[in-house]
Order: sequence, then C-alpha cells, then structure tokens
Amino acid sequence: MAELANIVAELRSSGLRWHTLQAVGREWRHHALLNEAFIAATLPPPAGARAGVHFQGGGTIVRTASEPAPEVGEEIWRWWSQEPDRLKVEFAVGNETVTAWFQGSTWWSWSPSQGARTNEGRENVGHGKGPGEALVSPARAARVLDFELLGELSFLGRPAYRLRARPFTRGDFDLHKLGSGADEYELVVDAERGFLLRAEARLGAKPFRALEMTEMVVDAELPAGIFTPEAPEGERFEYFEHHRRLTLEELPGSVPFKVFVPAKAPGRLG
Repeated sequence: MAELANIVAELRSSGLRWHTLQAVGREWRHHALLNEAFIAATLPPPAGARAGVHFQGGGTIVRTASEPAPEVGEEIWRWWSQEPDRLKVEFAVGNETVTAWFQGSTWWSWSPSQGARTNEGRENVGHGKGPGEALVSPARAARVLDFELLGELSFLGRPAYRLRARPFTRGDFDLHKLGSGADEYELVVDAERGFLLRAEARLGAKPFRALEMTEMVVDAELPAGIFTPEAPEGERFEYFEHHRRLTLEELPGSVPFKVFVPAKAPGRLG
C-alpha cells in the first residue's frame, strides 16, 4: 500500500521531475464506444435524437446519424517542452494538423483553415495543447480517480507501473482529456518521472480511447529555435478574438468597465 500511495502522490502532484521533454505519441479511438461513453456521461440525448459526439485532437465534434464515421481512428501527436513555461505541440484536428507554441501566458498557432493566430498574452483566451497533455500533466485527472496497483512492467525501455483507475464520479470534467464517461482506465506510469506513458479508457471492459507515447526523450538538449513561432511566408500572427459565455456574477470581473444589470430581465412578467 505504501508503494501505491507514493505512485498516486506523484500523479496528483503538479510538480515536474524533468527539465525538457520530447515525445511522439498516438491517439486511438473506437468511435461508437467513445460516443456512447461521452453521451451517457454528459449529453443525455433528447427523445428521438441520434446525434453522436466524436473527438478529434482533444476537442469535440458533434455528428448527426447521417454522417457515418469509420469504426476506429488514429492520429499522431508531437510534444516539445522546456521548463518553466515553453512548449510546442503538433496535433490533428479533423483532417489537418495544428501547430502551437506557448511561452508563459502567450500562445501562437497555425493551421491551414485558421491561419496564424495569437492571444497576445491575454490569459482569458486559451488554446488546446492536444492529446499529449493528458499524459504529461495528469494531476487534475488523478485527483478524481481511485487507484489499484496491477504490477510493474517495462514500457519504451523504461521502468513503469501498471494501474487500474476508477472515477469517483463518472463523467467528471477533469477526466475529459483521458476520455469522458469511462468505467475505468488502465494507466502506465513512468516510475522515474511520474507522468503517464499510456492511458486507456474503457466502457464495459472495452477500450474506446487510448493515448500513448511511442517515442520520448527526457532532459536532452532541444533543437535550436524549436520554440520560435513560425507562420508560412506572407502570413503574420493576428490576435484571435475570443467569444465566451459568462454568468452575470462572472461578468463584472471579466471586463474593464462597469456593468449595470437591470433588476428585472426585459420582457419578463412578475
């Protein structure tokens, strides 16, 4: 029990035990089971509806029943990070690849459909980091999971632990990046560094989403200029205007001007 407690403590800690990390990985999905798990956990469908939800690159795309999807899908993702706050990622969204760079609170990204974008340091404008984030930064997910140690193994030539994890509450949003709606997860934890080397989400003992590293190097020197944002010739990074929904309670603290709220919503009786 002491060994399991130590492994779980490392997973739930936000502290990192490396300086640089280079990784290549894959994201595998069984679409029908992934849809079933996600809908059961978060989107109870209205009567007569047959819409599905399909993940791409860590995001969510809603499909209708008239848009058939392949049974399984697989994409490759790449990750380069240097502490304390530099990161480059490449991951698939739909049929294209998104490349994004992060330094502190500023990000830059480029994709064929969206072009070159940046938040210019605005902390309220976020950007996804792709499937690799669930493996490299598992602390939030680990805090809402109950663990069982299954044994030791070697993965990518590294000593590791195999764990079974069950959610305290099915559909917890902190598990979104591992695969929402799973009954259980099988995890491979790097014994030396504490991040995940593999994570498999299961529904009824059947896997529907798997994330894994296929190559990784820790604390090696990174290529020069890897964190320098690059847009295709002739393009420049433009500020991305972000729109988001706020409650009336959140609104005053989120804008740089005074907000007046009527005591009664217009058009409401009583």
